[in-house]
Amino acid sequence: MEIFVYHTGDSNTKIRFPENDTIAFNTSGDERLRILPDGNISSSNNLIINNITSSGDILLNEDQRIYFEADKNTYIESHASDSFRAVVNDRQMFLLDEDTGNRAVFGNGTKVYIGSDNNKQPDKELVVDGDISGSFTSTGSFGTIRSVGKPIF
Repeated sequence: MEIFVYHTGDSNTKIRFPENDTIAFNTSGDERLRILPDGNISSSNNLIINNITSSGDILLNEDQRIYFEADKNTYIESHASDSFRAVVNDRQMFLLDEDTGNRAVFGNGTKVYIGSDNNKQPDKELVVDGDISGSFTSTGSFGTIRSVGKPIF
């Protein structure tokens, strides 16, 4: 049996108990927030909370975003199965994608700096400040490899 707690003089603002261990909050006749038995919070609209603390999982349905600015141009999302991306000012900056090639992509013209200087502005597509180690087998052309300082071969 569903139970209601109404706001005096306002029949479309209420707290509902629609089923066991579930609480729903309605304003203007619409459900705005629902607390479920497993501890998850569900919202039909944008939910603004100052601080969130969880001792369990936080589940976002597919194509959900976490925004970092009021203009909603900076966010993180899992926009497709088995992928995660970071978008800054509506430009994809970083993508982790297992589904279409098990890849990490620094995206769409983003310059990448790898090193210890957090303020370094790279002047090339990829700048590495420090030692590089690796091995490879070549079946094609690499273009130009340039070393500043110690020779790399």
